[in-house]
Amino acid sequence: MKSFLPAASLLFLFLFLFLILNAQYKNDNKLFRTIYWDELCDALQKQDGHLVLDVRSKGEYEDTSSDLNFNLGRIKGAMNIDIRDVSGHLGNIQTYKDKPVYVYCSHSQRSRRVSKMLADSGFRQVININGGMTMLNNMKYAGLNCQQSLYETKNAYQLISPIELCSRINDKELFILDIRRDSAFEGISSREQDNAYGKINSAIHIPLSTLKNGALNIPADKTVVIVDDQGRESPEAAKFLLGKGYKKLAILFGGIENFASTNPAELSCKNQVLIRKNAYQLMTDEEFNQMATQNSDLLILDARTSAEFKNESKDYWRNIGQLKNAVNIPSQDIEKRYTEIESYKHKPIILYGFSGSPEPFYSARFLADHGFAKVFVLMGGIFHLRWAAANAKNHESLNNWVVNVPADNL
Repeated sequence: MKSFLPAASLLFLFLFLFLILNAQYKNDNKLFRTIYWDELCDALQKQDGHLVLDVRSKGEYEDTSSDLNFNLGRIKGAMNIDIRDVSGHLGNIQTYKDKPVYVYCSHSQRSRRVSKMLADSGFRQVININGGMTMLNNMKYAGLNCQQSLYETKNAYQLISPIELCSRINDKELFILDIRRDSAFEGISSREQDNAYGKINSAIHIPLSTLKNGALNIPADKTVVIVDDQGRESPEAAKFLLGKGYKKLAILFGGIENFASTNPAELSCKNQVLIRKNAYQLMTDEEFNQMATQNSDLLILDARTSAEFKNESKDYWRNIGQLKNAVNIPSQDIEKRYTEIESYKHKPIILYGFSGSPEPFYSARFLADHGFAKVFVLMGGIFHLRWAAANAKNHESLNNWVVNVPADNL
């Protein structure tokens, strides 16, 4: 199973959750158990008397959140108690104190916090569902045999995973609509990160602003798959098209970033259909692990600020250690310090940041423009690598690459 979080695509959500919740993986399989989605399928079929607890907001649970990209569907039959209300509603679930309680949210941050709360309150069989609804949505067409019976949504459009899109990429009944800005679609944005992901070769480009102004040269008899940067604008476009009478709509979950961030081993069409102009490459967690394990003569370059690298950021949630053997050259210093790494001009250099931050993309572009031949950006940065280690099945070894994590952020 791959690390199915759209790498950094929901960075704003991560930061929000870190500010109020502070995910801690140190309690996994100690205070409470953790379970992967395929294991959950088997467990729910074999036992009665369990509780599935959704700790997202009421709007997220009902797919009515005003922030449309939070509407990810839900598990059928789940009880909803917002994380902010759990402590005051423990009495409502006391009958499950000695029974299995499966807890989930959108990304397995809030659910871990609630799992700890329940365990501390005497619940004896608390199980956190790794990866939350993000993982479930990204596992479509990835071998999860119970998804149809497990998943429900009130969305009037589909959330389509990169793997599902790849399986249907040659379907003539599919119309792929890219709604990004012109500069991002053409790869000429002043913001290098926008240029990094490339575009799907069969996509038709109509920017969201143009779409809303009435340029609806879109076939109504085909399934329209909407593609944006990171999954934040596509729900808005889908809502607009629904209002215009379109009924067969889907959203590429996590946007083009998620597609570009998916391991080619799981995305068979990726190298054939994704067009990128960049001289540097994008790297998934799996590819990083393979290259860094097999090649000792490479440079891991941390593009974060010195304070973040040293775990001294004023924002405590950004202090999550470093990758093993990493060298820190902040992106703002790369132009004056790149000569320090000229010995790696023809050797692999892997750049990373905190999460989906723009810094490593800027540094990668600069190095590639100055003759460095093997430059890679680790998608999702150190945050996503840690997340994948805790939430993606068979990815635990990724955590070996992360060192010096402060005790409060373990």
